Amino acid sequence: MQEFSDTLPDPIPTPTASLTRSAPAATAPSLAGPLPPPLPVAAAATETVAAPGVAVDIVARPKSRTRKRMARIRWNVTGSAQQISCSLNRRTLRRCGPTGRTLRVRRGRHVFRVTAIGPAGADTARVSWRVLRR
Repeated sequence: MQEFSDTLPDPIPTPTASLTRSAPAATAPSLAGPLPPPLPVAAAATETVAAPGVAVDIVARPKSRTRKRMARIRWNVTGSAQQISCSLNRRTLRRCGPTGRTLRVRRGRHVFRVTAIGPAGADTARVSWRVLRR
């Protein structure tokens, strides 16, 4: 037969005298001096923010190996660019816009570079491909 009761006994008897203290202990920590003032959050955040730079991203390019002699290359320039220059096989091109260029190339290996220069620095993007025999 089982017996049920309304209350359960405390498994560990706790003396009431140990739970209450009237005076702080002698080993309580004490402050040796005043705490330093907290660092200003707004000043630290403004010092770490850098000026926006210039970035060049290639968005359209020829295949790495192709038979086409016309190469269409498109790019995006983000940030404030003061000067944009382009080169094909280490030769500077006269016309270079902020968005793209179509080039007529010969058979062989080619490297096209776009460089954007701004007040906070410069960025260069590069495309390389090879034109095969027809």
